[in-house]
Amino acid sequence: MIRTPLGVHVLLALAALTALAICIPDGIQRSLALYQPPEMVVPQTINLSAVEIETQVLDLVNAQRQQAGLCPLKASSTLVGIARTRSQDMAARGALSHHDPETYELAAFKLLAQEGLHGGGENLYLAQGLTGGVPQAAVTWWMGSRTHRANLLGSDYGYTGVGVALGPDREVYVTQILLQAQ
Repeated sequence: MIRTPLGVHVLLALAALTALAICIPDGIQRSLALYQPPEMVVPQTINLSAVEIETQVLDLVNAQRQQAGLCPLKASSTLVGIARTRSQDMAARGALSHHDPETYELAAFKLLAQEGLHGGGENLYLAQGLTGGVPQAAVTWWMGSRTHRANLLGSDYGYTGVGVALGPDREVYVTQILLQAQ
């Protein structure tokens, strides 16, 4: 695990994209409110819950999509569950990775397949400290990375889920799972 001084965000991720179509039942989705993100990332000292971070990340992602002229992503409780499982697993292992360390498979795709879903993408982010700046920092970093930006602004994507877990030293693991619209 990478250690940095308190307040410095540790960023590490890879993108995973496929072109397979999927089907998500209407009962597992909900619309998201849009939020216009501020221009600068200003770390805050307030503590946020994992659910608050998840909600703010979703709002910021949809604001970026709206600015790009794209439809907002619909939240899926199934994808939120997968994203939370991914973040919890990484927090328990103390490592940020797209791959299952035991099978070397793409872990998100393995979990998606268990739900009968195929295709999609995954964005990961790791930060030190559960502060108000985590949601903005995650989305800002993803937008600054060519592959993560492609996931976030993918016009084929229609559904997403964000999951957050707190590591033992207050590291914040953020996972975004995306799936294609029908």
